[in-house]
Amino acid sequence: MNKISITSTVILFAGIGVIILLVTLKMIHVSEIFLSLIMTITYAILVFFAGAVDEYLKRLLYSETGEKYDRMKRIFEKAMNKWNDADLNEKSKIVIELAKDAMRENGD
Repeated sequence: MNKISITSTVILFAGIGVIILLVTLKMIHVSEIFLSLIMTITYAILVFFAGAVDEYLKRLLYSETGEKYDRMKRIFEKAMNKWNDADLNEKSKIVIELAKDAMRENGD
């Protein structure tokens, strides 16, 4: 599971927990005003938390993507340095290694 699906699952279970709490409070005949207050506060907290987590995960995703691109850039720079001094057989090996690295990167 990736971080986004784990966070979504946590938020889902938090929401289900709140619904169970509210149903329980309604069953024990808590005042409607108190129940509305709890619902409003809980909703506000969940919306804030979901927004904060969403923004955090977007930044984390951009960071991970940037690291992947930086790694591939270093691999291709190293290959280009070897390319200039390589003969045809060595160039074939370089292309094969680049393809393997690209496949590994896309397999993640």
